[in-house]
Amino acid sequence: MTTMTISAFARLQDVSRKTAYQWKSMDYLAFHGREVDVERSNERLAAAGLSRLKPATLRVSVSRQLGQRVAPDLTSREALIRHAHQFPCVSRMSVFAASKWDVALEMRAHLPLATVQAIVARVVATDRQSAYEIALNDGEGPPLGFASWADHPWFARPAMTEEDWQELEEEHRASCSIQASAPAPP
Repeated sequence: MTTMTISAFARLQDVSRKTAYQWKSMDYLAFHGREVDVERSNERLAAAGLSRLKPATLRVSVSRQLGQRVAPDLTSREALIRHAHQFPCVSRMSVFAASKWDVALEMRAHLPLATVQAIVARVVATDRQSAYEIALNDGEGPPLGFASWADHPWFARPAMTEEDWQELEEEHRASCSIQASAPAPP
């Protein structure tokens, strides 16, 4: 039996302490003494559709798993197109997670780059988590050749590369300089 504090359990589940205490008040958490019984609590949360962990392994679902190396022919453009036809719902959800450019650029006009990067990372992780959960609920395992969805490029690749962020920052700076040099409206 694995036990831990409520704070540690909240971090494990990637939720706030407030959420963990709400789960406690709703009897979703099982305790051994003063510490959370991780396995039993995770089973209860999973039964309620609230857990972010797989009950058998206690590993965080796809948005936090580390991917394994995959043969390049499985990630070719042609293979990804085949996967999109084979798993349309997962494809739409996970690829949507990678189309954050316009939103990031708009946020960058109002927020520091590091803040925008953190927001985009969280939104992408949430979108990918939803795609993964839909795949699980629909019984759609990963395409042949992949140990898990976490290894698939739809989930393993960053939504925006370092080069994308640099380009976005350059576009933001260019936009700011154009606005600064534009004449004031009459």
